[in-house]
Amino acid sequence: MQNQNRKYISIYFSDAVSFDRKKGYITVAFDVKSALYKKIKKIRTPELKKILGIVSYSELISRAADEDRKIGSYIKHSLKKILKVPNE
Repeated sequence: MQNQNRKYISIYFSDAVSFDRKKGYITVAFDVKSALYKKIKKIRTPELKKILGIVSYSELISRAADEDRKIGSYIKHSLKKILKVPNE
């Protein structure tokens, strides 16, 4: 049963399958009440990638590793910083 307080947003990277991923989607969980989720819930993959300044999965994993973060954590942290969403 899915937690009703969580929503998931998927970002597609065509090169992700070359990294032994079954699909090219990276799925990130958000608290539905969070300011970040409210700000990005209607934004599609191309725009999210543009906001993050990332075009490929390889670039994403490299940036996450540089900041010593998991991919989902890196995405949320970066979106908060770029979109100037205050910590809750």
